[in-house]
Amino acid sequence: MGTGVPWKEEDYLKFLKALNEFLNIPTNNKKIASAMGDSFEPNHVKHVKAAYLIVMKERLERGESGGGKRGKCLSKSEFIERDINNFSMRWF
Repeated sequence: MGTGVPWKEEDYLKFLKALNEFLNIPTNNKKIASAMGDSFEPNHVKHVKAAYLIVMKERLERGESGGGKRGKCLSKSEFIERDINNFSMRWF
């Protein structure tokens, strides 16, 4: 989106889907922005991704990924997939 235009919920959902697809690719900000549509800039994706990954790390440290008595720990990709299926704006 253009400078100063806030993202909508569906934009964040597009972001999660693209992040999951391009998670382990070095230049993923450009690929994520491209997958989201023409009006998204890689620099904006970079900032949203950084904030999301910080929150993801905190959630993983709190044990939201499973493990222990809950069973198998989720990978980052599985964690993002779960966030896509149970989307919430509180992660951004």
